[in-house]
Amino acid sequence: MRKVLGRCALRWVSRLGTSSAALAPPPPPPPLHPRQYVSPSHLRSEKMDTSPETKIDPALREEKEMGEGGVHGEAKGDGGTAISTLKKLWAATTYEPLLLLHSIVHFGTVTLTESLIAEKSCLVTLGKPEEICKELYDHPNDEIEVQQVASKYQGSATLAENMVAMFLLLYIGPFSDRYGRKPFLYLSLVMKTLNIFILFLASVFIYSPTELTVVAPFLYSLGGAMGSFQMLVFACISDVTTDANRTYRLGILKIFMAFGSPTGRVVGGQMYALGGYVAVYGLALGILGICLLLLVFTAESVKFGDNEHRPKFRVSWLIKVPAELLAAVHRNEGPRRGIVYSILFSHICIFFAMNPLYFLFFKLMFDWDATDYSNWFFYRDMTKAIALVLLMPVFVGRLRLPDSALGLLGCSSVAFMQIALGQIVSPSMAWVALLGPLLGMLELFAHLASRSIMSKCSDGSRELGKLFAAQAVLDSIATGLAGPLYAAVYSSSVDSLPMAQFLLAALFMFLAVLGIGVCDIFLQKKEAEPKHEDLQEKA
Repeated sequence: MRKVLGRCALRWVSRLGTSSAALAPPPPPPPLHPRQYVSPSHLRSEKMDTSPETKIDPALREEKEMGEGGVHGEAKGDGGTAISTLKKLWAATTYEPLLLLHSIVHFGTVTLTESLIAEKSCLVTLGKPEEICKELYDHPNDEIEVQQVASKYQGSATLAENMVAMFLLLYIGPFSDRYGRKPFLYLSLVMKTLNIFILFLASVFIYSPTELTVVAPFLYSLGGAMGSFQMLVFACISDVTTDANRTYRLGILKIFMAFGSPTGRVVGGQMYALGGYVAVYGLALGILGICLLLLVFTAESVKFGDNEHRPKFRVSWLIKVPAELLAAVHRNEGPRRGIVYSILFSHICIFFAMNPLYFLFFKLMFDWDATDYSNWFFYRDMTKAIALVLLMPVFVGRLRLPDSALGLLGCSSVAFMQIALGQIVSPSMAWVALLGPLLGMLELFAHLASRSIMSKCSDGSRELGKLFAAQAVLDSIATGLAGPLYAAVYSSSVDSLPMAQFLLAALFMFLAVLGIGVCDIFLQKKEAEPKHEDLQEKA
């Protein structure tokens, strides 16, 4: 009897446990491993992205997650190590270190190249004694003669650097949409390396022909020059960001470039003081080698699907690609066409205003050498970089200024700087050269606004490359034509009014302000369209 009652009790208890388990709420799911974290913005972007053309590399999607705790989660959870945290940080800054090192090389050598051209113009082209070339400030007539010859060589070098690039940029942008960004980044870096190598030889053999300083930038032009490299890096960042965070991310990219510029200036100036031109160009070659290694280990931002084949090259594309670029620029969608054309006009005016012959002017007025000139540019670039770092969170984050307002501030700032430099008429006004960069410290906001506005006129990654290509082509055209223009103005006025070139630059900047003002009108029309449609639906 006891055994029967015991069995019944056991059955009753087991049934009670089963029923209570059914009524109990389900246990909470186990927490995700920090490596499995997927941000809400990531999920939204995947649901909304229905384009079958271009897929973002999954490795680069981590960039979008980093702003929502990816690094901190890796460091805190599951015993994250410093190495894993550094890996996450590296994934969040894919192309920024590459642009930083490239900027150090470019801006560290460009100022010294101007000095090299002036020195070779005196020693080789004019055949003057070394004693006179070292003390040109004490020989005014000889200095005017050297300045006129050197300005023509500088104008020719600028034109050579952009002669081929202005045509290549028509194809590099659209082709990078088809084949990826990295092959063209390799091309740009290799041509830059050849450029520096030729200048290295020209500095080692100082009595070699001055024309080598024109051949070197021509080789760089075969890779698309600086415009190609910047365009591709900006496109890479735009590939892996959304419209919501693109302006901020492009601003971070500009900060890297902004600090690369003054770093390159001061490193170039100090290396010149220690070892001359050979030390400067030798260091540049080493840094370019590091850039090539970084690019090898950097993921491609454009990835094609498994069933999507990359099209084979056709000769007909040489005509078709520029036509597609023009179609992308000219596409009419509400006020879009007005926005694109006005921002392109402003963009080309900005680059026309950026190329006065600073080195020759400061050498004439203040007897500055390459180190002094590099230090001034370091001061100018650091002023711009600090202004961008301190003011971007205020303008973009707190005040939420639109892109057009940022562009107006940047262009007006540079215009006032050029006007100030145009007032220098004697060696005692060196303080104006220090005041100018303070007035022009908002320059980077003009470039940031121009890129950001253009990127938001794209309907997808495939068109984005074409729009950035249009900007890069105009950059190259403006820079290439501005070199001979300023050379002609300076060589004709150096003996009477050498500061006239700065007034010309200020005029171009005011035209850029006008272009951004027109762009803002079209942007307001674009913002008013959804409100107008909502009112019609309610009516």
